[in-house]
Amino acid sequence: MRVDFDQRVLRGDETLVSARVKAACVHPQTLRPVALPDALRETFRT
Repeated sequence: MRVDFDQRVLRGDETLVSARVKAACVHPQTLRPVALPDALRETFRT
């Protein structure tokens, strides 16, 4: 599972920069994808 973020930096109504960030959790030794921890997943549901 991954989490997608859309971000913008504004000056008034003008968009100065925008980005789409895709974040995922990986195992520290294998660098293979793992499920998001329950606490983190719950944070994104609110």
